[in-house]
Amino acid sequence: MLIAGTDKTTTDRAGVCASTLCAVHCAAGAVLASAVGVGYAGGLVSDERVEAGLAVIAVALALVALTQGFRTHGARAPVALGAVGLTLLASSRLLEFGSWIEPGLSIGGAFLLVGAHLVNLRARRQYSACCATGTRSAA
Repeated sequence: MLIAGTDKTTTDRAGVCASTLCAVHCAAGAVLASAVGVGYAGGLVSDERVEAGLAVIAVALALVALTQGFRTHGARAPVALGAVGLTLLASSRLLEFGSWIEPGLSIGGAFLLVGAHLVNLRARRQYSACCATGTRSAA
């Protein structure tokens, strides 16, 4: 999944960007829909295809990065955060909720994915540092 020769943290960094963009998109859509009406939110903000595309990219990057990270450092915290974030994000996309619940789940899920990527990056750094000394601590 990674481009040959890239650092393994690239997927986490891209995941932070994609998840943040997903959260900002959901927040902007909710604000515009409430400010000017659902029918007039228009453009990229209210386009379901853009929303689905961002969610798919964020989910794919999370699955790849968190799996790679767990295989490297064995820390469960990034996987746990990611699992909750993925569940919230998937719930917001697949289930029909009320007006404010769907964007709340989407934004919460996206930010949990950002947190999972950041914790994963930290665990990778800690693992890299301990490998040089020959000791391994659980993150």
